[in-house]
Parts: sequence; C-alpha cells; structure tokens
Amino acid sequence: MAELNTHLGEIDSWNARLIAVSVDPPEEALRFKRDLGLAFELLSDPEREAIIDMDILNPRERGGIARPNFYILAPQREIVFHSQDGIARRATFEAVRAFMERYRKDPSHRVFNDARALATPTLKDTLLSIPRKYF
Repeated sequence: MAELNTHLGEIDSWNARLIAVSVDPPEEALRFKRDLGLAFELLSDPEREAIIDMDILNPRERGGIARPNFYILAPQREIVFHSQDGIARRATFEAVRAFMERYRKDPSHRVFNDARALATPTLKDTLLSIPRKYF
C-alpha cells in the first residue's frame, strides 16, 4: 500500500483515484492510514460486507480480512483490470502502468490475472453491481 502512495500523482493523471478497503473499524483504519502516511482513501468494512460480496474474504487470517486485490474501474464502473494477489506476490506498479498505457490507447483492453497463478477470470470479475454498490 505504501508503494502505491508514492504513485498518486501518476494515478491522478489517469483521471483515476486509489481506494483501499480495511476490515478495521473507522477509528483504527484512520490511525493505520495516518501511521503509514497514506494519502488515498481507506474505506472501513468491519462487517466484511463488501469483501464478502466481492469474494475476496480470507477467513483464516485475523477473523477474516480481505485478500490483496487490485482493481481498476473504467468511468462506467466496469472492472477493466483485476489482479488477485497473494501476501508475497502482488501486481507491480509497472504492470499497472503498462496496462493503463495500453488501455488509454485501446479502451477495450482488459486484464484479469491472478498474480499467484494466472487464473482465468470468473464471471464475478465482470459484474457491474459490486463496483456500483461500493464505489
């Protein structure tokens, strides 16, 4: 997360914004955001409603937290980039930048990958209801 913080200017230049989701209560999420010096929005989901709907719940860690995932939504709130990451293996910002460069030239371009195993995207990856509901 802290690495993404250093790229906010570039993300802004794409007319995009960065949002993270935490299962911590709002006060703890705010403290975490301050402690790490994060300049992007950190949403609080202590009931785990969004992460369950998005099928990214890791129930085996700390009573259930979100698995690391990275999404880019088009202006119509359609998911155009999704990387389901692992704890030790995550999409690099270089991969995100490469996607955005290609997407800006060809808005039909999509990337759905699993940084852990390059899995085939599921139907959930293309649902519009989840981004509309939470973002």
